[in-house]
Amino acid sequence: MPREFECWQKRMGHRKHSCPSDTGRRAFWWKGQAWVLLFILGIDFSTTHAEGFENGNIDLIRLQPLPPYGMYSPVVTSLAASHDGKWLVAAGDDHAIRIVERSTGRLLKLLEGHTDWVQSVKLLEESRTILSCSNDGTLRAWSSNGPDWNTATDWSSRVLYQGPVALLCLAITPDEKSFAIGGFGNTVAVRDISSGDLIKEFICECSDQRTLAFSRDGRQLACGGRDGVLRVWFWTESVQDSAQPLEQKLHDGRIRMVSFSEDGTIVTTIAEDRRLIRYRIREGQVLLDQKIIGGKLMAMTAIDPRLVAIAGADNTIRILDAECGREVHRLIGHDGSVAVLILSGDELISSSYDTTIRFWRLTKATQQDSSPYEHPVSARYVDSGVSDSIR
Repeated sequence: MPREFECWQKRMGHRKHSCPSDTGRRAFWWKGQAWVLLFILGIDFSTTHAEGFENGNIDLIRLQPLPPYGMYSPVVTSLAASHDGKWLVAAGDDHAIRIVERSTGRLLKLLEGHTDWVQSVKLLEESRTILSCSNDGTLRAWSSNGPDWNTATDWSSRVLYQGPVALLCLAITPDEKSFAIGGFGNTVAVRDISSGDLIKEFICECSDQRTLAFSRDGRQLACGGRDGVLRVWFWTESVQDSAQPLEQKLHDGRIRMVSFSEDGTIVTTIAEDRRLIRYRIREGQVLLDQKIIGGKLMAMTAIDPRLVAIAGADNTIRILDAECGREVHRLIGHDGSVAVLILSGDELISSSYDTTIRFWRLTKATQQDSSPYEHPVSARYVDSGVSDSIR
């Protein structure tokens, strides 16, 4: 096997294609050489593919692959947006982190250092710091001394934590002084955001944690994972008092997302069992258990105290009334499983395994009167009584 092909396999890691024949190996080798040639000729890889300009903003971004080994645009599985909505941080399966200008899709900075899939990124606005965790077992802090995101050119990276297992989820306390991390292990750790020093470690029977969230007052930490059990640790006068979590079996599949209500009394979860559940913590009361007729649920974000957006393996974004479970709107456009949903101002931002990042202006989307549209994958799930926005 040519050495270049072996290097490409090592670089991409999770994308080790099966090439049983010499012909297949040669084909991949020549594709790698083509990327090297384009790089030598000075092709600009700092741009992104952007579509649908409207009111000075784009509707879609497809990030460029990394030269010289990358041949595919990355699957973005984590997003973060600045408070003013001007900058977007995107990361995923090509191990890199990109800072992108929202209005144009222009790449401002490429941050490299992780050696495996980047599972989560968080943006600390005041200190212009990005936290990221990866399958490589590291949690990194990326910092810049520039006056703003646009002029920040000199970025430094430091490893706040190096563990023996993949890190899959990350949460930041509201005061941005500490963070919680979890993954393929039996512990959830809370660490200092400046030094990485351990503050508290919680024992978690689930060895595959996929989501973490702090309540708005920072006094509760929720966790969900493969066993379908919701765990909530309570922060009282001392962290020592919070060792034993509340545990409640809510789902029959892996919990993908968990979030707190504004007052911290209710937790909303979605899971691969296609259910959305609202649970009142102290009383142990299930307020809503809504079965979603569609694919496995993978992403969720609150739009306001009542509306929530969810999405997953049927490529479709649904906006639900979280109090009664009624679907009020549907956003169609992705051609792959939707991995991430975040809210930025009046925009819902989504990323998918189709390698696109899409921007949905909620005011326009919810007012649009569209005829029912049958998506290639979710067509059999279409409800003619639900309005669709087709992108």
